[in-house]
Formats: sequence, C-alpha cells, structure tokens
Amino acid sequence: MKYRFFFFLLIVNIAAFAQSEELYPDNRPKKDGFLRVSDKQMRTELSSFTISGIVERMNSTPLTELNPIDYESTYIKFEGEGYHVTIKSSPFYQENAKLVFYDEKYLIKINGKPFYGSYGAIPKTKIDTVIVTRGSQNIVIPGTAFNDLYAPVFTYSEGGEIRTNCNVLLSNDKKRLYIYMLNNERIGRYEVTWVIADGQYVRRVVDSGIMN
Repeated sequence: MKYRFFFFLLIVNIAAFAQSEELYPDNRPKKDGFLRVSDKQMRTELSSFTISGIVERMNSTPLTELNPIDYESTYIKFEGEGYHVTIKSSPFYQENAKLVFYDEKYLIKINGKPFYGSYGAIPKTKIDTVIVTRGSQNIVIPGTAFNDLYAPVFTYSEGGEIRTNCNVLLSNDKKRLYIYMLNNERIGRYEVTWVIADGQYVRRVVDSGIMN
C-alpha cells in the first residue's frame, strides 16, 4: 500500500476543530486533549503530527514512522523498530447499548458516556482492540482507552490508491511510541493518539470538533 500521511490535509481539516454553531451540545470531556498535555517533550513530539498541535509545530522535529503492512476495512497493522501494532474495529449493536438523545434526534451519549465518531448519530462500528507488542512483550492498552471511540476509518481511496490517516511513530530517543488515528468524517471527526512510554501505556490524547 502506498502510504501518505495526512499533513497535506491540515489546512483544510483544521477548521473541523473549531466549534461552529451546533445543532446539539458537545459534552465530550477536554481532559484528554492536546492542550492538557503538560509533559513538554511529549507535547513537542505530539505537535509534530497532530492537527490539534499544529500551532506549536515550529519547535518540533519529525519522528520515525513505522510502515503499515496490512489492512482491511476492519483493521490496520504496522510494524517496525521491533514493534507490531494492530487496530481493529467491530460492529456496534445499538440494541446492546443505552443511548441518550438530545431533542429526541441527536445521539450524545452511549452507555452514559459522551463518545467520539458519528457524533449526533448512531455509529455502525467501534474500536474493538488496540494490540501492541515489542518482541515477546505484550503492551496492554486498556479498554478505557478506546471504548468511547466509534466509526473508525482505517483507509480511504484517492486516485485509485489506498491511503490512510493512521500512523505509528517512534520518538527519536526511542522511548515513546505514538499510535495515531484520524477519523476524518464531516461531522464528529476526531483524532486520537495512544502513547506508549518506556514499554507501558501511559495515556491517550483525543481532540474533536463539530463541522456543520
């Protein structure tokens, strides 16, 4: 698969992270957003590839990108530098969930929580697992890091070529691994980065915006 990261979309997509006049409230928490990242090194590295960090990109340097090696509509896999990373999705069955609507039309909570992806509508898919290994080590990504993330899009077609807005990047000192996914839908788009430091999952960084 010929791979191109999403940088060429930044100018177009940055508007998605500015709030426009909303049809329904956006109560999704901001505690996991880029602006709440206090670790200076991590923040600088995040700014090198995230949309939410673009205004701070001048002080950042590019990170090492791992290659995508396999993909389908339900998963994408990366490997390199001893790491193997797989992000998988599965169907979302609304009959098994408690749904909260605003104005009886717009879905704003699933199982009591605000969510990301297809925000305002019932999603069809959800993130199922994020699997990370380094050699024989299994790095556990807890369900709380992705169980409110829906409608993932791992690849798209442009000009007959398959491309992706997902990426996996390794810091230049090889201490931090960043697993990135951009959901580029028109309404409810979001970006998420799962951060691995010194072989352990430490946090996620999620930013979202509504474009009407």
